[in-house]
Amino acid sequence: MISLIRTLLRHDQIVLETDTPEDLPSITCNSQQIQQVVMNLMTNARDALCDKYPEAHANKIIRLSARAFEKDGRPWLRLTVEDRGGGIPEPVRDHIFDPFFTTKPQGKGTGLGLAISYGIVKGHKGALWCESESGEWTRFHVELPGE
Repeated sequence: MISLIRTLLRHDQIVLETDTPEDLPSITCNSQQIQQVVMNLMTNARDALCDKYPEAHANKIIRLSARAFEKDGRPWLRLTVEDRGGGIPEPVRDHIFDPFFTTKPQGKGTGLGLAISYGIVKGHKGALWCESESGEWTRFHVELPGE
């Protein structure tokens, strides 16, 4: 999946940086569904970067990172997709996981991507959350329980 998305991003002059250590905890998941979540987050990041920087720019970078952490005495995995696009204003952040909520122009998005992603992650007993600074950057975190 990473090589596919890297090719798509290159077309938009976006660099994909990855930081995934070898010693991450194992998780039990439907890999296609988790790939769908990551692909959706990266596509949204691409859209944000292309909106902010229509041409080539040094900040047209998406970072995909993975980290292990512990919660309630068990290992967890956190995947983070980060961009330096336009950010998400706080009032909008309150609704981004609502079905059919979109800030994209008509015909450009259904408002289902984040709602479906949220449902997939919840179905895996995980969490999907966002932090952002309007006009500056956005980070989406996918947290999944390890084994």
